[in-house]
Amino acid sequence: MNKERIPKSEVLQAIREQGIGKVEEVAAVILETDGTISVLPKKNNELRDLNTLVDMDESQDDQKNNIE
Repeated sequence: MNKERIPKSEVLQAIREQGIGKVEEVAAVILETDGTISVLPKKNNELRDLNTLVDMDESQDDQKNNIE
């Protein structure tokens, strides 16, 4: 998100809007093509099968949990 100049506060707001209280409960944060931020929560503290992320390149996988 730093590369796209999205402030940490906006990412945290998107997480809160999903009813998630801890960053550790987030599986992925995605900047959509329309500029919105999607948050995919972990299920039972484990990563879900994130098959909606198949169109993302591998370099983004390394950054998906880096919101600091």
